[in-house]
Amino acid sequence: MSPAEQDLNPNRSLVFHMEGVLLRSFSVFPYFMLVAFEAGGPLRAFVLLLLYPLLCLVGRKIGMKIMVFVTFVGLKEETFRIGSTVLPKFFLEDIGNEGFDMVMKYCGRKIGVSEMPRVMVERFLRDYLRVEGVVGKELKVISGHFTGLMEEKNTDLDGVFSSLDIGLCCFKNRKLFSQCEVVYLVNEGEKGNWEALPREKYPRELIFHDGRLAFRPTPIATLFMHQQRAKPVGHEGKTTGCTLCL
Repeated sequence: MSPAEQDLNPNRSLVFHMEGVLLRSFSVFPYFMLVAFEAGGPLRAFVLLLLYPLLCLVGRKIGMKIMVFVTFVGLKEETFRIGSTVLPKFFLEDIGNEGFDMVMKYCGRKIGVSEMPRVMVERFLRDYLRVEGVVGKELKVISGHFTGLMEEKNTDLDGVFSSLDIGLCCFKNRKLFSQCEVVYLVNEGEKGNWEALPREKYPRELIFHDGRLAFRPTPIATLFMHQQRAKPVGHEGKTTGCTLCL
């Protein structure tokens, strides 16, 4: 359901859930795989892939903690640029046209909420969707390196919501938006039929810094990639080496 016309008051704040409202896919695993591969290398990505069956069993909350730890532990905070260089391309390709229209037609203050670490989504939401605030988990840092652990609370959540705010989320995230005066829920069944956002509707020109992955790294696609990398390279029928570089 979209916000009613009477709710599109520029003096109000629209608070929307990025994964539940904008993205068509129901899994954030590919985004962590992108970070693991691009920032951490093939070995880290392979470990994350091996853990995928476990992620499916432990539930979303614990699974998120596992993905964050494997993806970020040991990475340098100062040199982390994936959130502004590589991820925006894949976020844009995953945005639903219908969800995009619901968010962008609102002319007031917009605040994006994500279950992913803030460092992964902030530049995309600010640069491409022109949001004024981003709420996401902060990663703990020691000696300039990510520990792979998240702060227990969304430190920026306090004071974000007010009685005038409009919430836009899917059913399973509605509890987070309980402080909003009005909450509109996105039907997850209909969301599965959303069309991809056309390139001509991109809010700004996409500046993509070539990464090593040109495809969306779903579990199946990533498994196939590792199988291809592990194939021996032969010369005149003899094996001379292996393409898997870990």
